[in-house]
Amino acid sequence: MGPRATAQFALVAMWQKRGLLTRMLAPLASLHRAWRAWVTWAYRVGLMRSFRASVPVIVIGNLYIGGTGKTPLAIELVRQLRARGWQPGIVSRGYGASKSDAAKAMAREVDANGTAAEFGDEPLLLAQATGAPVVIGRDRVAAVKLLLNLHNRIDVIVTDDGLQHRHLARDIELALLHYRGLGNGWMLPAGPLREPPQRLQSVDAVAFAFLRHVHRARRCPWLEGHEPEDIVAATGTRTARRQSAHRRRLRHRHARSLLRHAARRRSHVRCDRPR
Repeated sequence: MGPRATAQFALVAMWQKRGLLTRMLAPLASLHRAWRAWVTWAYRVGLMRSFRASVPVIVIGNLYIGGTGKTPLAIELVRQLRARGWQPGIVSRGYGASKSDAAKAMAREVDANGTAAEFGDEPLLLAQATGAPVVIGRDRVAAVKLLLNLHNRIDVIVTDDGLQHRHLARDIELALLHYRGLGNGWMLPAGPLREPPQRLQSVDAVAFAFLRHVHRARRCPWLEGHEPEDIVAATGTRTARRQSAHRRRLRHRHARSLLRHAARRRSHVRCDRPR
């Protein structure tokens, strides 16, 4: 095991409990949480504005930093959408692409015949596994605009990651949790979370990583407002906005069913409160 992998394992282990080092970092985590709260408030009151695409947007994301299996779930979700008659497109950040900083900042379409060095392994996998058009870019709004300009038949967009990218308005939010759950429940750098655990109460659905432990979600104190059912739990706590018939059809008629099918293999989360 190399030094980098060793450091990652040590960091994950530290974030699973509230020890001396994490408590020393707690003030920085409080500042991070305050900043996130301010950004959320600024978008809510209109100080900062989100871009709303002309088609529905589904965001797949997580609170835990790093990978939680979002890409396989995005692939299955795209397949389920296509099976129901939709024409999905995909937006991804493009992690792993070996380009200059300027090139990484620009939105560009993924060539399914390209290489992981060009576009990143996950975006390339999305393009090859789904056959759907994929656009990568740090700026999700620019990526969405390019995707719609290049493919005018797209009628729904799936974003792989981007739960915290509030500049892009979304119609459905799906949070994915894996075997590490929420760690010690604290935000970076004292914990592994990019947003506070209560953020799960405002998403539309939660998918869990392993089927055999989905029953534990019913006891999870941070999932109040959700009713776990099989794999995905939908919530009605989110304020409804004025939407076109096209958006309502996705949100109310198909969303719960397709999300449950797409997440069929993801149903485990650690739900205990850290001590």
